[in-house]
Order: sequence, then structure tokens, then C-alpha cells
Amino acid sequence: MTTLIGPSVLLALAAMGAPPPSPGPGTPNVDPTTCVTAFYDAYKRVTQHGLPQGKDAAILRPFLSARLRQLLAGAARYQADYARQHPEDKPPFIEGDLFSSNFEGSTTFAIAAVAPRSSGFRVDVAFVYEDPLHTSPATKWTDAVTVISEGGRFVIDDVEYLATWPFASHGRLSENLRARD
Repeated sequence: MTTLIGPSVLLALAAMGAPPPSPGPGTPNVDPTTCVTAFYDAYKRVTQHGLPQGKDAAILRPFLSARLRQLLAGAARYQADYARQHPEDKPPFIEGDLFSSNFEGSTTFAIAAVAPRSSGFRVDVAFVYEDPLHTSPATKWTDAVTVISEGGRFVIDDVEYLATWPFASHGRLSENLRARD
């Protein structure tokens, strides 16, 4: 389920001096909700584990801010250095979903809310993970995605992990990546 951009978001865009949405073919980043929805749709088609690399990274790149791309590149360098220095160990960022609180990722998502911030938008995303064997109940949580305007379009600048169970990811994606940069 996707929430379309509403009048209050359009007014907030105008108040921030952001360009008005101009839908066009192949332009997924015309508003915050479309950006986040298109990102997670693309993310579900590529690997949901570890740092996106190669073709997967190229698919996701247009949805990410320059800052977040730099942090991901730094984490990839750290991962490669770690693997060279500790060949017997599993390097960091090799598994687990980086873009949500749940290590296993999600099976579905929906935009839950959009709120303007001083430097962009907070887009709350409601996630569900269903065990493929259905041996446990579905896990549900909401994370907050920070969306900014960059280069005349909206891009994801961070993910705030909001799940509350003990082994969920906590903090922010940028903090986790920066700690290894």
C-alpha cells in the first residue's frame, strides 16, 4: 500500500523552497513518498543483506544522497580491509538488512506518515516480516526514513531504526556506517 502525496506535503514543499513535483517517466524521486516507495520496491528486488554491491548498488544509487553513498563506500572499504586482515572472520556489513531494523529484512512495507523537517522530510515506513515457513507470528515495526532534496530531486539521507525488540538494529544507519568508516 502506498500513500500518495497530499496537499499538506505539497504546501510544506513550497514552504521549504523545494521544487514542485514534476512527474515524468523514470523519475522516481519527485516527492518524498514516491522516493521512499520506489527505493524499497527496488531494494526488495535486489539483495536485502549486507552492503549493496555491484549491480545492486547501481540500482539503489539514484535513491541515495551523496552523504549516504559516501558512508556506504567508506563501509565497503572498511569491510574489504577487514576481510584482508582477518580472513578467518566474517567481515562487518556482510549480512543483515541495513535499511530496516530487522536483520531478516521485510516482506512488505507501507508509507505510514510524512512530516516536514527543517532539512527535509521524515517518512515513517511500516514494515512486516513474515517467516517463509510461517513458524512464528509476523513481525511488525516502523522505521523513519530521512528524505532530503538534492540536485532538484528527493533522495534518502538516513534511516532511523525504531523497532523495540532486543536484537533489532538501533540508532541510525549513518551512525552504524560512520562507526566503521
